[in-house]
Amino acid sequence: MQCSIWDTIMTDYCQYCVKCQLKTPRFESDHRAVVATLRLGSVKHHRRWSNYPIRPVEFPDGNRADTLLSDLQEAVTPPTREESRISSWISDATWHLIDQKSLARRLGNWEQVRVLKRPVRRALARDCVSRAKAAAV
Repeated sequence: MQCSIWDTIMTDYCQYCVKCQLKTPRFESDHRAVVATLRLGSVKHHRRWSNYPIRPVEFPDGNRADTLLSDLQEAVTPPTREESRISSWISDATWHLIDQKSLARRLGNWEQVRVLKRPVRRALARDCVSRAKAAAV
């Protein structure tokens, strides 16, 4: 059972489509991507698109923004999963439900994903209300 609506690829001639695939993203999501390989005419007919994708300009010693970004990345340590959950406004019970749903999605148990969808939304709504009350005080 698929949980999202697929996009379409439209063309005048079916002979242009060499290959069509449904791709699952590397991160956790219920969305899929439709990827098609199209066989088109020569480069001469598609001259205006032949310069794409645009390649970025590379400086021999880098530029100031690159050095600032690398310095910033070295100075900051990313938080661990537990640290980010502790500082989050989402409660532990809601995190448990979210973990169950993500595990079911990874295993392909779409029935369990559908069952857990509503409790996760309700728990997040409760946590949002409690966060707003705590912020108002």
